[in-house]
Amino acid sequence: MLFKSIERIKEALPELVHFVMFYDDGTIFQTTFEQPVNIPQLGENLSECLQHIQNLFKLTNLKSTPYKRLIYETADLVFIILKLGERSNLALFFQKGEEKPKISAIRRYLDRIEELIDTDKLSLERHTLGELKAELNKFQQKVEANLQQIAQKKQEISNLDQEIQRIEGKIEAKQKELKFSDVIQEEIEKNIERQKEELQKCMEKKVKKELKREIKEDKKGLKVLEKSLSKEEKEIQKMKSNIKTIEQEKANILCNINAILEENKKIQQKISEKSAEISALEEKINKMEKEKLERKLLT
Repeated sequence: MLFKSIERIKEALPELVHFVMFYDDGTIFQTTFEQPVNIPQLGENLSECLQHIQNLFKLTNLKSTPYKRLIYETADLVFIILKLGERSNLALFFQKGEEKPKISAIRRYLDRIEELIDTDKLSLERHTLGELKAELNKFQQKVEANLQQIAQKKQEISNLDQEIQRIEGKIEAKQKELKFSDVIQEEIEKNIERQKEELQKCMEKKVKKELKREIKEDKKGLKVLEKSLSKEEKEIQKMKSNIKTIEQEKANILCNINAILEENKKIQQKISEKSAEISALEEKINKMEKEKLERKLLT
């Protein structure tokens, strides 16, 4: 692995005090630095170093191929970043000794350093490929989970539609009952009016008394009916209000479904990009394996 290469580099260059292996996004996967050094911040700063150089070339409109190495020297330190794999880098920190070697002395070692780590690049690229495939698998699982969630929400909408139909059926039945009750109410009111007219014309006390009793009973029944009608109308209004609530719930679910579909669209784009990246890296690995075999056959 790369750590063995680092050990060989340390043997060749005792001035090497620290190293950092990191991805382009700043993720550190191996280093000799320990606490209290903020490792995540260290990775972020190293990534920014490379990004600033790229921004410099963009700003000046100077065309450049991907970097191979970055060297920075102070009076007592030498800092070098080397490109490893497709997305990986190696940062080396050298402490100058009493002789204070010049940067040219360090440069003489660079080819040797790159030669030492070159044998491990293939394993690093394979590791990167595995990570890319794992990321792709996560995206695919997320899409599948989203599709299941959409199916579940569509079933919820179907259930709500059935509930609306059930409530509308009850409303229709109650409205028919109300129409029938309206007819009865009208008949009772007409009967009361007719009884009042008969009461005015009637001269016999016994008949009058009976008519008054009937009118009283009819009025009592009318009040009960009106109270019942009012209750039924309130229930109908409540059911209509429930339908509006369910319709709003349906609208919210549909909005949620659209959001999930939009998320899936973005994930599908990432899947497409990740698949292309995997294909390119697989092609690169195949080329590296072929070159390694050819070198082996030549030796």
